[in-house]
Amino acid sequence: MNPELSPLTDEQFRANRFEMVSRLADDLAHEIKNPLNAIVINLEVLKVRAMRGDIEAAMQRAEVIEHETRRLHRLLDRLLQLLRPEREEPTNLALDQVLDELLPLIEAQVRLARNQLVADCAVPVFVPIRRDIFKFAMLNLFTAVHDQIAKGGGTLAIRCTATDDTAFVAISAEGGTSPAEGLDHAVHVATLLLAPSGAEVRMEPLGVSVAIPRAAAI
Repeated sequence: MNPELSPLTDEQFRANRFEMVSRLADDLAHEIKNPLNAIVINLEVLKVRAMRGDIEAAMQRAEVIEHETRRLHRLLDRLLQLLRPEREEPTNLALDQVLDELLPLIEAQVRLARNQLVADCAVPVFVPIRRDIFKFAMLNLFTAVHDQIAKGGGTLAIRCTATDDTAFVAISAEGGTSPAEGLDHAVHVATLLLAPSGAEVRMEPLGVSVAIPRAAAI
């Protein structure tokens, strides 16, 4: 761990957590309202089709309602997970599973900005980091890198690889404006959160990378 860095206090972590959840809630307000509006509209259409005896058309509307309900549930569930207090000690986390929990939130942000998302993290490795700390460190980095991409102007790429002793997460703004600018704070926060677990956060030409010591699977 860099001797110049002091671990984040519980109060600082809670402040960062509140800031991140508040931003996500604000950014995703439309993504939450849109499915609700679609559900209400399609429910009215379904009623009309059912009253007319047009079962096939009614079932089509029911499928749309089911799809929007599932999308809304997935998004809200992931957002609410961030609000739940976690008091767990560092444990062996499945990297791909934890990142998959964050993807609905990232996908929604990227979709709202009319950008693209490429996520390739199907790497079955374990890392010894507390789940809530890891999530918020990565959310800080995902959001900061995505902020470097103009609306409709590029791709947020998240790619995971691993060696025998280290897992790597590379986050890049492909087609972004100037990725090196505006990332300092997010990198600093992520470093404070992850350094106690031996992880290293680095600035890269197109974004950031995180190197995390691997742990044995339980």
